[in-house]
Amino acid sequence: MELKAKTTIETYNTLVEKLRKNKKLYFTRFGDGELLLMMGENTRNSNFNKELQKELIECFTIEHPQFLIASVINQKKERGMSEGLFTPYSFNTKLKDFIINNGYENKLGIYENPITFHYLTVFQSKLIFNFLENYVRPRKKMFIGSINKDVTEKLYGYIDYYISIPKQFAYDTIDEWWPDIIKNIDHVELVIPSAGSASKVISKRLWKLNKEIHLLDIGSIIDAVDGKVSRTWIRLQGHKINKVLPKQYREKRINKRIGFILKNMKCFFRSFIK
Repeated sequence: MELKAKTTIETYNTLVEKLRKNKKLYFTRFGDGELLLMMGENTRNSNFNKELQKELIECFTIEHPQFLIASVINQKKERGMSEGLFTPYSFNTKLKDFIINNGYENKLGIYENPITFHYLTVFQSKLIFNFLENYVRPRKKMFIGSINKDVTEKLYGYIDYYISIPKQFAYDTIDEWWPDIIKNIDHVELVIPSAGSASKVISKRLWKLNKEIHLLDIGSIIDAVDGKVSRTWIRLQGHKINKVLPKQYREKRINKRIGFILKNMKCFFRSFIK
């Protein structure tokens, strides 16, 4: 079976359609880090341990039309991508072979695109702004992460329940903060996990508990709001987050906006030479 990831716009359209139709909808993303942990390797932000590996595999192998799994495997190169800016992984074959050889693939071999929110923030920011306005900001929500609450609310709107976790190795302390999730989960419509590999564990556990919520594993666009250069795309084009924020939070200083224009020009030309 040949595995593949949908394009970013295909995943965007799938999310919009399913969020409209279903009170229960989970979207969780598996990047290279989660797949490496499943393979038994350490990553930058997570230490390998067998329990984490087991929970990641349990999550990745859930098959249900309302549990959407995004995977980096066989992503297509889309318009505007260049080296360091969302290009597919060079070790794609290693990840693909691991999934197939262990029988972890789903029946169709088709996955959502894990960089949907990142890519569209850069190249079609109006779509992400509208998505947040319709499906995130108005909702009663829980955020699970390490970015300060006031920064988080600039992007996602008011956070009703804020669960603070460590910046790294969050799974190692999951027994300390998981009870706060369970205590408040029945009071929200939407959960936004921002906990690295532990986000997949949160998704899997809440799904197994049959919690009727929307869960969106959106990813590192919140780092761009915080000014945290955690990814190459943020260094190159993270300022595009400005167009995704509500107007009162957008950068208005002239010198900064000129800098944004220069970055856009540099990014445009590098796409031809990289």
